[in-house]
Amino acid sequence: MTAAAIELADALVAYLASLGHSAVRAYRPAYEMEALAIETREKPKVTVIPTARTLQLVSRTRGASDEQQTGIVVQRVCEDEAQRDATVEAADGIALAILGAKLPGFPAARCTRIDNSPLFDPDDLDDFRVLTVPLVCTFHLAFETP
Repeated sequence: MTAAAIELADALVAYLASLGHSAVRAYRPAYEMEALAIETREKPKVTVIPTARTLQLVSRTRGASDEQQTGIVVQRVCEDEAQRDATVEAADGIALAILGAKLPGFPAARCTRIDNSPLFDPDDLDDFRVLTVPLVCTFHLAFETP
């Protein structure tokens, strides 16, 4: 984990907030069920989790970094199939909004890839009614090497 990964996560949270999403940066998307149920009545909760950094030398003086934000985790307490469908659609909308977007504070970073894999865990859906959609976002940054 680097300071750049944290700054990028914060920029992503600010960008998502500017789009009207309730987004926070955290290392673990775990919340009290009662609070999550109240907070996600209207729209899903979005958690951005900074995770990994891959560095690569592309020339003698230039480097490249792929900052991977393994979470955007979209969660919602769903009472029925319609809310589950809406949550999956909201996650897809978030993914489309992020792909290629310029983030505030990180104009050189571009999201070049997003993997969207909803978790249809029967225990979460049956016992807690929580649908979790993780989005794995890879951001590309170029930088000068010393």
